[in-house]
Amino acid sequence: RYRDPNVLGRRVKMRLAYQDNSDGFLREVSLARPFYSLDSRRSAGLGAYDYDRVDSLYTLGEVRERFRHVEEFAEVQAGFSAGLRENRAERWNVGLTYEDHRFSPAAGYEPPAGLPDDRRLVYPWVGFSLIEDRYSKQRNLDLIERTEDLNFGTDFRVRLGWSSERFGADRDQAILRTNLGVGLVPRGSQIMLVDLHGSGRWGSDGTENVLVGGILRYFIPTYAENRFHLLVQADLGDNLDGENQLLLGGDSGLRGYPLRYQEGDRRYLVTLEHRFYTKLHLFRLIRVGAAVFFDAGETWFTGPAGDEHELGLLKDVGCGLRLGSTRSSRGAMVHVDVAFPLDGDPSIDSVQFLVTTRERF
Repeated sequence: RYRDPNVLGRRVKMRLAYQDNSDGFLREVSLARPFYSLDSRRSAGLGAYDYDRVDSLYTLGEVRERFRHVEEFAEVQAGFSAGLRENRAERWNVGLTYEDHRFSPAAGYEPPAGLPDDRRLVYPWVGFSLIEDRYSKQRNLDLIERTEDLNFGTDFRVRLGWSSERFGADRDQAILRTNLGVGLVPRGSQIMLVDLHGSGRWGSDGTENVLVGGILRYFIPTYAENRFHLLVQADLGDNLDGENQLLLGGDSGLRGYPLRYQEGDRRYLVTLEHRFYTKLHLFRLIRVGAAVFFDAGETWFTGPAGDEHELGLLKDVGCGLRLGSTRSSRGAMVHVDVAFPLDGDPSIDSVQFLVTTRERF
């Protein structure tokens, strides 16, 4: 992979990627001049990729089915804005997107019970965004001893397109994607961040791949520079594409359970965590933090699709170290967690060890 955020010293980003894997390949190229500041007046970009891979579906942390997924994608877009006015920037974008998904049995694996439906979408679209300039510099929230820029204003984005057989698609559908982010200061030094999202497709045959949800995060200072962190997340899916799942497990916030442990079309997660930000700076390369946590969550299916593997509400407790790089522009952080499941199948390990890399505490 090659990334250049300033091609030839200009405000142009480029990305090139190539993969040659045992189950397929990836070829990708993109070039864009984004809205590089709130007062930027225009943007433009184009990109394409070709991705051949084996997708897996999971139940109780185990692979249930595998199938080959060939995905082709291309998009061109342009954006216009009057710039920053009265502490807010309004932007309009227009574009054209092509995406083609084809599914077949994966060589070397048992044929799946069923395959997702092939689909080809070709759609022009228009997008609108509104960003309020209420940025504030914070410290010791998601990173350790690094400046973090938070926007306590409204950040709203919406994109609406129309896929039509006239353009070469295999169906006529409206395609919607929207996101709303808001930052609040309830009292004192407390901070609340809310992010709501929704997407889906609508046509004469009804809705497809509808997903709506949101995340609420609440930070409360405790002592020194440490903080209590509350996370509440909920998602609702309807008629999801066959390769998509709502999963919950060790890799998605329920740290006391195996990866991709629960599945469903409804999901919620609550995490209570006390975060400790230390001054320890190992070799002037790594900042050290720690956390103790409690997680509780559940996924389930609605209607006649109810899953025989539903396990109800699952809970865990645990603790972990956070190792933040001071030599990374993104502040990449290694999580080393030990978690103890309080529910679930008795066949799973009574202690779960997780080592992951994330961009947040």
